[in-house]
Amino acid sequence: NVKFIPHGVDTDFFRHSKANWDPNAFLFVGQHLRDFDTLSRIVPKIIKVLPEFRLTIVLPGKIHSLPESDFVRYKHSVSDEELRQLYQTSAALLLPLKDCTACNSILEAISCGLPVISTDVGGIRGYLNDQMSKLISPNNEEMYIDAVVQLSTDTEYNKIIRNLSREKAMDFDWKVISKRIEEFVNEK
Repeated sequence: NVKFIPHGVDTDFFRHSKANWDPNAFLFVGQHLRDFDTLSRIVPKIIKVLPEFRLTIVLPGKIHSLPESDFVRYKHSVSDEELRQLYQTSAALLLPLKDCTACNSILEAISCGLPVISTDVGGIRGYLNDQMSKLISPNNEEMYIDAVVQLSTDTEYNKIIRNLSREKAMDFDWKVISKRIEEFVNEK
């Protein structure tokens, strides 16, 4: 018996906020299967098109090909509350990936209503769709740039995506997922 039960997220903790979000602030979280090469190539191109663009990178170390600057800042050892605030106040999660199964960063982001710009690889479509995210084919840097520009400059579109993201996240609420796990275990 094989059954797909997705990873879950605490939608009570990771939630929408009435706090204003910054259309120029983007977020990158985590390190496992992240495509740092693509990120390092697209950020300078984005800055040329959007001079107000800022990227916060949350991970233990630094990406050597992407130094800290006025446009890029690193955060280490953030609390859950600080991470939630970053999700709630950013324009989108910018997360190029090499591959994907379950991804806590994506689930936490959509649970906070954050649009996701990521690579269309692996099992990502088990969690995201084209209506509530920007899924980019591998090695298509121009699509990443276009997605960042659109989510930064079209605030009405961004608001629509935020609502769709939160709505989709409710499918992955741990209360829902734990019941699916329990039902599967009890099928035996």
